Amino acid sequence: MNTLSLSLSSNQSALTATGDQLNLFDITEINLDIINLYKKVFPYYISIDWGDGSPVEEPEIITFRNYRTDSIFEEITKGIAPVFLTKTYKHIYKPSETALIKSMQLKIGIQYITGEITEITHPIKLRTEGYYENIGDISLVDTNILDSTNYSSNFVFRGKVDDYILELNNESNENVETSFVINNVGNNFEKAKKTSGNVVIDEDNDVIKIIK
Repeated sequence: MNTLSLSLSSNQSALTATGDQLNLFDITEINLDIINLYKKVFPYYISIDWGDGSPVEEPEIITFRNYRTDSIFEEITKGIAPVFLTKTYKHIYKPSETALIKSMQLKIGIQYITGEITEITHPIKLRTEGYYENIGDISLVDTNILDSTNYSSNFVFRGKVDDYILELNNESNENVETSFVINNVGNNFEKAKKTSGNVVIDEDNDVIKIIK
């Protein structure tokens, strides 16, 4: 699983801003740090809308730390601040099951005791692995010629990612459609028709197709 750390900052209590697009790849955990948000005016409400349909997160506004039971690690590393600001908020994004790219918006809202509001948005594009990224380069490990008449064959390949085995069967088909170009369709059509009853003619492109 991939991880991404995102730190938000602001220098005023009334702000509407859009941050850079976050380009994620496959399953990714985001660690959101809000310690640097403006706090000279007390923020009494915070909401985190992760944008993927999960419930909006509304951190409890805890203003003190119980030093008997709570860890002081974040206070040491981030400085003295209310607990809800020093906490790192985590969320796991999962790719779409039906599309290669999933577009979302991470939205953080802060309301201050003065009534002023800060809204910060980060567009997110989450890309999932395609088929070729799952398989990687392939190498031929085995070949079998199954008959000498139609040259039906079997190929076995091994992917370089997780050793996937791929098998390709090249079998003869009596209803294969083949085509070839004839310079003068008119003079050759009757000849072709005599040799095969299934003839398709394309006069515009000077092509005769014979169903074998």
